[in-house]
Amino acid sequence: MVHRPLAMLIVQNMGLALLVWLVSCTLKSCSSENVYGGSPQKFIAVHIYDGDSDCSQSTWQETMLLGIQDVCVPRGPLDIWELSTRWTGVPDGYFNSTKDMAYLKLKCDGQEVIEEWYNNAACSGEPAELYVEEWRQTPMTLGCHEDQEYSGKVKFECNVEHAPAYLTRYSDESCTSMVTTNIAQEVYALGFCEANKRSDHYDEGRASRQRTCEEGELVVTLWENSDCSGASTKVESVPAGCTYSNRYDSQLRTSC
Repeated sequence: MVHRPLAMLIVQNMGLALLVWLVSCTLKSCSSENVYGGSPQKFIAVHIYDGDSDCSQSTWQETMLLGIQDVCVPRGPLDIWELSTRWTGVPDGYFNSTKDMAYLKLKCDGQEVIEEWYNNAACSGEPAELYVEEWRQTPMTLGCHEDQEYSGKVKFECNVEHAPAYLTRYSDESCTSMVTTNIAQEVYALGFCEANKRSDHYDEGRASRQRTCEEGELVVTLWENSDCSGASTKVESVPAGCTYSNRYDSQLRTSC
């Protein structure tokens, strides 16, 4: 079984974002679900540190979201993940063609993060036994360790709870058939602060990024500081329902 990231400081100080939301709610009825979604789910985060460090806070470089935990997610066809070319060990007949949808479930066993790839939407049965040649040799262990995928020291963190938002790409106007040429579905953690030590890591000279759900729309906000505080800029808003997006070059359906 292969352990492969898809590429955290879990930020507690989101006071400014909450203050703006609370002020807006004085004029209309709203609940916390308008910003941070419904029931929380578990996610997995990855914290990146200097290569020669002990993963202390003073050596922190970046925090990213790896993905949702213990949920079966349609990630797209085999060929975009190179499951049929760079990876060996897929049983004969497990997938019928390189356009078959591959489903991913991320799990934590208390010691490391495990990626399991399936050929069905329930992620049922045995996952495909996939092995990488000359690529990932380091398991995604939870403790501080060197990881060539991230070019430094990393720590994976499991059971990070946030409400989820789903963004699914479709190939038809009625949003019934998921795409077979791109990533099919992405799951975001609402309110999670993706952050970087550099002040200009994101567009607009911003150091962190956060997604929220506002009246059914998936909103992306960039923040001045690396803890999702300071000045902010809304850079993206994906409406609810089935709609075409030039940015994503496909029909989209969001749920948050």
